[in-house]
Formats: sequence, structure tokens, C-alpha cells
Amino acid sequence: MKRLVFILIVFNLSFLYAQVAVKENALDFPQEKIFIHYNSSFLVSGERLYYKIYCLDAKTNHLSNFSKIAYLELIGVNNQFVFKHKIRLKSGIGDGDFFMPTSVPSGNYKLIAYTQWMRNNSDNTFFKGDITVINPFLRAKEMNVNPLESKKDSLVIPIATYYYKPVRSQKNTIVNLELNKESFSNREKVTLTLKSLVGKESSGNYSISVRKRDTIRVAKRTTSLEFMKSNMNINTVLGVLPTYIPELRGELVSGKVILESNGKPAKNIKVAFSISGKNYFLKIANTNNLGVFYFNLDKAYENSNAIVQVVDPEREKYRIEMNKHKSPEYDKLTFYDFKTSSKLKNLIIEKSISNQIENAYHSVKKDSVLPVKEISPFYGSVIKNYGLDDYTRFSSLEETIIEVVDEAFVKKKKGKYTLHVKLSDRVIRSNLSPLVLMDGIFLQDHDVLFNYNIKKIKSISVIREKYIYGSLIFEGIISIQTFDGDYQSNSSGEFIKNIEMFKPQVFKKRFNQSYKDLKLVRIPDYRNQLLWEPNIHLERDKTSISFFTSDVKGEYEICIEGFNKKGKPIFLNKIFVVR
Repeated sequence: MKRLVFILIVFNLSFLYAQVAVKENALDFPQEKIFIHYNSSFLVSGERLYYKIYCLDAKTNHLSNFSKIAYLELIGVNNQFVFKHKIRLKSGIGDGDFFMPTSVPSGNYKLIAYTQWMRNNSDNTFFKGDITVINPFLRAKEMNVNPLESKKDSLVIPIATYYYKPVRSQKNTIVNLELNKESFSNREKVTLTLKSLVGKESSGNYSISVRKRDTIRVAKRTTSLEFMKSNMNINTVLGVLPTYIPELRGELVSGKVILESNGKPAKNIKVAFSISGKNYFLKIANTNNLGVFYFNLDKAYENSNAIVQVVDPEREKYRIEMNKHKSPEYDKLTFYDFKTSSKLKNLIIEKSISNQIENAYHSVKKDSVLPVKEISPFYGSVIKNYGLDDYTRFSSLEETIIEVVDEAFVKKKKGKYTLHVKLSDRVIRSNLSPLVLMDGIFLQDHDVLFNYNIKKIKSISVIREKYIYGSLIFEGIISIQTFDGDYQSNSSGEFIKNIEMFKPQVFKKRFNQSYKDLKLVRIPDYRNQLLWEPNIHLERDKTSISFFTSDVKGEYEICIEGFNKKGKPIFLNKIFVVR
């Protein structure tokens, strides 16, 4: 019964977003917590931060299927943001990375992660981790350090105040980690094996990092075991109506429609959201009593530009104000003090040179961006399509419609063109307009199409039936596709907004060096990060993973984090040597 009440309230919030006064603890809402496994708490400019997000149900510790979006931020002193990432969650997991540029000064930073739903509690429930960044390309006067502690124009290396000692994994009764040996030569194959100790109970989702040990003073990363212990007493219910709406099906885009005449919210106004491209999609929503609208983006998309517009014959009467994502205000973050030392100069320069060599060959070692899954048109496949190259090309859209597209026709009134569809019974039964799309952009003013270069148009598709989409009824559909899929609307006014999307991180297949590829044999290999694999599923008795050492000698640490299907944390690590 509580779950039914909860679903109904969230549904109403999504459309009304009204503040309702209720007694404290009157309702129970499930809560979440986030654990981040990241590859290192110490980075030199030119390195890449890799991370894996585990979003868990705060009560059961199982991977949460509640929120579909998480946010991760790297922040310095005085609320200076290095980056803000939005990450899609699938069954509670997601991953991403960030290249540390030379524009980021040396210092200590906080890695913070949360979901919108978690913001209804204090930020004490957020994940917070420490990261030290060293930038050897900036001189002392350009760094946020005490210049009295260094010589003029010399390199200053800021260090966190305590020494990193690798955490030894406790005796694990669920999963075991085995290595084929403990000492390797350069460019030698390494095989690690994860073995199930308790059958199906060992199955779960894990991430693996293999990285050269940092033997200088860096912040200690929290393991999943420590995280679970420190979050045992987290509040698992929210007793009042939330301020922040959970992103249950995907990322939420919202805004407000206002009447230009008096500045009051405009209720029950139709708003369209379009992302153009070859893989486009369209959403239509109504404003609520507060003039607020929401769009739920439940699929990945390629284009970062979107168009939001009021759909109304008198659309010029309205103004759209978009809501932008605002990070929480972090007032009580504690950062570690800096110390400076010239003794580490050679060590940092050596690591920086390795990074520069690796980045010089990045084009042959880069991760692969996975293509966005193709989105089928919302109107399905029952449509007549005209590929214009299959017909005689005419010099204008008007001639093309008249001579090629039998199911559509053109009207001209007071010097302006409009497009129409011949319904299947060939009778126009209303004054409704068709839904006209140009590369997925919803066009209310058809006249702009008749000055468009017809040579750029690839195809015209038509549906000859009345079509209901959202809360609108259309007299058929005319969908026009260009060759490049990059049409931009020329419409202007306060009723229409071109917005830059805060896109989620793209899906990637991580590069894994292999010397079976002869092209890589003659390329220098100065990797400090030998392997980052964020998605390991232990479903069998054992799983083996292989990787190659690099030309960099020293001690390396294998670190495995994750949670089994019962929500128990797993932390394993092992040290090996490259001689």
C-alpha cells in the first residue's frame, strides 16, 4: 500500500511539482546511496581519471533500479568546479572518465557523486572522495600555494598530508583473486582469475583497476568495505514530500511558460521538445498549474542541441524559461593542507614525461565510443517514403511536393506557404495541420521550408492518417530528412529556445593493450594504468582477464571493487612487480 501511495505521489509531483504541507514522517520514501570506485586519488596533468558508479538501495544494499541518472563533480576550494558529469545508470551502475588538462592547477579536490533524489536529504549522504592533482606545467606564482615555501619560478609540488599505504584485502569468503605469477617483465602478458567461493552467491558486478603504485603522500581511497561500514546508519526513509523529483526513467528536462503580458505562469500550454539529427526524437508535454513542464529523455541521443517551443497559434504571447541543472552548495567541505617539496621534482617530471609520450600516441590507443542505439521513429514504419534521388530533381520544395509526393499538397495564403496531407479518404475533415518535421525538428511555420535548398533534402515521408501525439491531434505527418541531418530552425522569439544539452557521458569500450597487434610493437608503451575494466560480471565459477605490462618498471596494484547480488561489498587487491 505504501508503494502505491509513493508511486501516485511521484506521478503527481512530475506534473504538478507543487509544495504540499504534510506532517513530518507521514510518508516513507526509499533512499539511495552511491559508491565510486576510481582508479587513483593522485593524478598528474595528462592522466585520465576513470570511475565506476554503484548506486545502491540504502536499506537493502542491492543495486538500485530507481534513479536512471547520477551526477559526478570534481570540486576544489572556493567551489571551483573542474568538471560536472551526468551519467546514465543501468540497473544502478554507470561509468565514465575525465582527462586531466594542464589548465587544472595543483591542489586537493573532492570527487562528489549523487542522484537528484538523494538531494532531498543533506549532502552528508553524497559520496565524497579525495583526489590530489599535480600540475608540473604551472610555476609557483600560478599555483594556490604559499610562495614563501618555494624559490621564485621553481616548480612546486603540493602534496596531501599523509602517506598512502595499500589496503590489504581482508580474507574474502565470496570471491578469490589469483594471479598467474607475481613478477613480470616488460610487455608480458598477465592473467588474473576471479574464482567463485560460494557458487551463485559470488555473482555480481565488479570493476578492476591495475595501476602503478603511488609511493608518495596521496589521499587514501575509500574501499567498498569501508564505505558500507560508514554508511550503515544512513537514513533509509524520507519523511516529507521531496523537493527534487527522482529521474525514474531517464534524464529530466524542465522549464516554465510565462505569459508575456503579465508575467504569470501559463497553465495547460503545449510545449514541444526536439533533438534533431539522423537519430532524432520528439516529445510533447503540457504545463501544469504552475506553468512548469517536464520532458523525460529515456534514450541516448547524439546531438547536444535541442529546441523547446510553445505549440500554439498565438505562441508569441508566451515566454519560455528553462531550468538549468544547479549543483548543490557545498559549504562544509574539508580539503587537505598543502606541503611543498623539491625532493619529488624528478619523480613528478618522470611521470609527466610518460604521460606526454602516451598522449602523443593516443590516436592508436584510444577508447572506442560506442554508437548510440538507433531510435525508431515514433510514428512506426507505416509510412510512404520518397527518396528524392530516385526521382527527377526539381528546383524547389513546392515543385517537388506537386510532382513527386502524391500524398501531400501545398497551400499559399497571403504570401505564406503551408503543407497539408491528403487523408486516405481524400477528404479534409478539419482545420487541423499536419505534424511537419525537419530532421526531427517540429515546425509550426511551414513557410521557412520553401526557401530551403532542395538539394540538401534526402527524403520526404508521409502518413495519411490522423495522428495523436502527446495531447495534440495532427492531420497526418510529413517528415523531411536532409542528407546531413543537421537542420537548424530559423524561428525566433521568446516562445522558442535553442538549448545546449547537459548530455550524459557517452558509452565506451575501453582500450586494452595487446601485443598480438603487431602495429603496437614498435610504439612506445609508458602506461601507468595497465587496465581499467568497469564491467565485470562473475556469473560462472571463474572468470579470467588478461592484460599486458608496459615499459614502466615498478610495483603495480590490482584493485577489484563491487557488490555481489545480495548487496555484500567485495574488495580484493594484489601487488605484483614489473622488473
